[in-house]
This record gives sequence, C-alpha cells and structure tokens, in this order.
Amino acid sequence: MVTLKTLVNLSTTNGANPHSGLIANNLIDDIGSGSHHTVGIYLDDSTSGVVVAGNILRNTGTYAVQIHGGDNNDIRNNIFDLGPATASAVLFQSAPADTNPTNTMLNNSVTRNIVYSTSATPRLYDYIDGRSPVIMANLYFNTTGAAMRTAPPTLDTSPLFGDPRFAAPGGGNYALQAGSAASAIGLRSIDQAAIGLHPSTAHWYAMPGDPRQ
Repeated sequence: MVTLKTLVNLSTTNGANPHSGLIANNLIDDIGSGSHHTVGIYLDDSTSGVVVAGNILRNTGTYAVQIHGGDNNDIRNNIFDLGPATASAVLFQSAPADTNPTNTMLNNSVTRNIVYSTSATPRLYDYIDGRSPVIMANLYFNTTGAAMRTAPPTLDTSPLFGDPRFAAPGGGNYALQAGSAASAIGLRSIDQAAIGLHPSTAHWYAMPGDPRQ
C-alpha cells in the first residue's frame, strides 16, 4: 500500500511460476508520458491469479494496467483517470513464445471500475491478441461529452454511463460525492486517507521526504 510515482511490475520467470496475490489501496500517479510504453500496474510474463482492487491510477502515460499473457486476473473496484490524452485503462496482450507458449489468457476480468476521461478522443482498452477478457459493469464518464464506446474484442457487455461526481479529480481527490453514478455498479468508495505504507513497515518511515517523519 504505497503512493507511487513509478509502476508496479509483477513478473514470472519465463512464465513457469505464475504469481497470485493482491494489489490494493495504492495511488499510482505521474509515471510517464504517452510517447513511451508506460504502465501503472504491469502483470508481466504470464503472471496469473492476481486481484487488482481499490487502486487509483492517474497520469499513467499509455496504460493504467497491462495483462501480459496471464490467466484469472481480476481487475475490479479501481478508479482509472485516463486524463486528457490517449491513455487506456487496460492492455490485453498475449505472452510471447519465450515466456509461456501454452498460455491461454483465460478468465481475465475487468468489472465494476470507474473509467474517467477528459480527452476528446478517449481510448478505453487496447488489445494485442489478448483472447477473450470478461469486461462488464464498468462506469464510464467523459467530461468533454465524447463517446466512451467499447467494441469487440474488448466489449463491455453491460456498461454504465454517468458522472461519478469526484470531489476534485484535478487535485487528486476522488472521494465520491452525493449523487454519484458509481452507486449503480456497487463500487465501494476508496478511502484515500488509508493509502500509504502499511503500519507493519514503520521502519520505512525514515525514508527522506516521508510526511510522517
């Protein structure tokens, strides 16, 4: 549980030992521009069985999340602020032959997230032979009024559209205000006050610049 200005990268060794785990309660911000392949949370080299939940990702460059060859990854209850450029929420990409040529990319799901954009030309998902992800019941909103459409093979089968009514997204405050359309997808409000180092890592607090010094 860390506030990051870099990416979270989970990777296997040649695809032989898929991970499982949880990535939760993180604010991932300002990791690069869209001119480079920059990813907020990168499930690399057939990483599988990971739940990505309760995270806020903003200013992530090109992709908020990338699933690279894995199975059974569950992306839910996150806020993806795609910003004014052409970042996308998730890239689905099959693994290259040197990681796991038998990988099937089965049962990857993207559900009950908020996908928020201030771009006149939003790009929601990207796909490079990523098989058949399950995308459903996500909330989409664009401040410019531009269409937030999905299409096969990254079709959201039950999309919702409406204003999540963030308190002050430009300033990084994503608290849901009264009347938020997020209630329709059952998204739990992300407590930004809880984001940060876990109490069990108190010895990290001595790091320069930590506000808890």
